Amino acid sequence: MPCEPGSRVSRGHARCSLVPGSILLGTFRSRRAQRTSVGAHAPPPADVYDGSGGSAGRLADHGESMASSSGSAYSAAREPDDGEWDALRTLDDILAWARVAGTMDYIPSQRGSLLVAAGGDIDTSIEEFAAIPVDNFLHILDTLWVYSASTEPGDSRSQDMTTSPSEIIKARAVSAHHVARIWVGAETSRAWKPRRLSYTDTKDQEYRDAKLHSPQAPRRY
Repeated sequence: MPCEPGSRVSRGHARCSLVPGSILLGTFRSRRAQRTSVGAHAPPPADVYDGSGGSAGRLADHGESMASSSGSAYSAAREPDDGEWDALRTLDDILAWARVAGTMDYIPSQRGSLLVAAGGDIDTSIEEFAAIPVDNFLHILDTLWVYSASTEPGDSRSQDMTTSPSEIIKARAVSAHHVARIWVGAETSRAWKPRRLSYTDTKDQEYRDAKLHSPQAPRRY
């Protein structure tokens, strides 16, 4: 269940006390009700992926469902051009690309304070940053993230961390998180589908051209 706004999450996981056998009994009753009630049949997992092409198809379906789960929040997030991906090797690279100001090791800056709000530090990896669930990350941006006007030590700007991010600054952070999730494979780039369709169209055309120009066997009468 989602945490209440302002509550803190411990590093461990809460444990629930259960009556022995209660889960199995409830599961049995639930399945029995599905089989006996009219129109209440729930398809087994195998039916859900029927015709999806085995494990590869299931992975593709799973990737698309993960992408759609954050679609409303990240559907317009900025993504790198093809030539920019090679330069994104660290989390600091991604945050710099997204134009989140400052540095990861300077807490009063946008970049450093974002990591602190998320519970990270200068050693936070792309994988750790990407593992933050989308809803949790948006909650961090809306309620926990504050920073100062200072972007680096000694720049003579105020270091009072009282500034809340504007919608544009939030959008930059969202783009960074979106790109990190693409980087680790948790989401799919919007450019991936057009690129896949283009590749498929090219291969289809090459096949048609090859068939058109291939020598045909003489007909026998």
